[in-house]
Amino acid sequence: MRINADQARQYFWHPSQRVGTATVDMMTDDGFAYYAESGVCLAFNDVPWPGVIMCHVGAMPGAWGRAVEPAKRMLAQAWSEYGPERIVFWIPEQNRAAIAFAKRCGGEMDGRMNMGNPITMMGWTPWQF
Repeated sequence: MRINADQARQYFWHPSQRVGTATVDMMTDDGFAYYAESGVCLAFNDVPWPGVIMCHVGAMPGAWGRAVEPAKRMLAQAWSEYGPERIVFWIPEQNRAAIAFAKRCGGEMDGRMNMGNPITMMGWTPWQF
């Protein structure tokens, strides 16, 4: 189900949902699309490369351990609506739980951005899972 930024903030409020990412105060409807299902929210925005959209994941504590299947459905819905060539997740390397979650959703390793706080770059397409 599509929701707006105000509705999406509740999925990202818990500190564990913001490891190395923006705060809920930075969430806006301008340039973002939000989907929510079963205590999970996926936020999508364009990146500066044609055919690529970025995915951000927020889950309420009650959805932990049960978020993969809803996330897969929302990824497929965004894919269907936007028709990108790739959906990407850029995750701080120290956030191993988020990397494992992206893998369980069908994400595959695209690379690593070597920075002071390295970023694991992953990508998703519907035929990967």
